Amino acid sequence: MTLNQDIEQKRLIDGLAKKNFTLPRNSEIFLSPVRLNVMLLLFTYRKVLFTELLKLLALTPGNLDYHLNVLEKAGFIIKKRAFSVTRFKIFVEITKEGVVAFKTLLTELKSLIEKIEEHK
Repeated sequence: MTLNQDIEQKRLIDGLAKKNFTLPRNSEIFLSPVRLNVMLLLFTYRKVLFTELLKLLALTPGNLDYHLNVLEKAGFIIKKRAFSVTRFKIFVEITKEGVVAFKTLLTELKSLIEKIEEHK
């Protein structure tokens, strides 16, 4: 990066900071790629089997469960157990609060991209 590019990048960051760009409440939860992908899948499909999330995200059950517990504690998802013929199935469903939080995050990110594009 040249000195001019470095100065321009600093101006961009300072300009965005002055415009008080902030991510929505609890957005740090989405900084994990796993949780971001879980929310994207749930935002798209609303309800997904735990086993399907395991396959789609290529995670271990313990790893996925950890991330789901973080999202559940924030009120963004709920886990529901249902009994099938042979065993329990766990469904993961996005809550209304989860939909609102994820939409807000997407809106704020879109706004940030537009602000960055304006400064190019």
